Amino acid sequence: MSVFGVLLVVACVTSCTMGEMFTAMAELQAALYAEHDVAGAIKMYIKSEEARLNKLKRTAEELESHSSYALENPDRNIANPVDAFLFVKKFTLDWDRNVATLFEKNRTQQELLNRIESYRQALPTDEDLLGAVSALMRLQDTYKLDTARLAQGDINGIHSAELSADACFEIGRVNYVHEDYVHAETWMKQALRSLPGNPLSVSGFRAEILDYLSFTVYKVD
Repeated sequence: MSVFGVLLVVACVTSCTMGEMFTAMAELQAALYAEHDVAGAIKMYIKSEEARLNKLKRTAEELESHSSYALENPDRNIANPVDAFLFVKKFTLDWDRNVATLFEKNRTQQELLNRIESYRQALPTDEDLLGAVSALMRLQDTYKLDTARLAQGDINGIHSAELSADACFEIGRVNYVHEDYVHAETWMKQALRSLPGNPLSVSGFRAEILDYLSFTVYKVD
């Protein structure tokens, strides 16, 4: 089933306002269009950056080639007035026109950020995150869904995306912040179970989960 179908199942078992759950089809479709636009903006930025970096690379190669040649015999290669003029012109007029602008990376970055910010009006907010977690908890409680199976993408027989250790942790953290310690404990334990096999690669993350988990257990008991 598509993400739209899964969200509709969630909506059927909840009585959420828009602030609680980002499932209204109009808003969801607008967010998907915005996501597509963000991807397009990033790809345009990458294309622009690649062109800028390629031009910088050509400039560096030209400078290196010219200097290597000229340094073989400076008296012969740049001693006459014409060559001296062209050399000076390269690092004054030509530099300002053709090279200095290539270093204006921050300008293109800011243009990208401004464009993405304009799309954010249609994208989910922190309030929607809280609503999505609340709806997921209601769904779990209503159908008494096993946390592990839910994390594996099994919503009472409906298949959805699997939840990573990070996603499980964030569900637990949202519940923790809003003092729903029972759900917080359940999802922190699932986050631990979902960690990859190599303990060294996630030691810091594991410690963070255990910190939250120890406090939620204390609050539940």
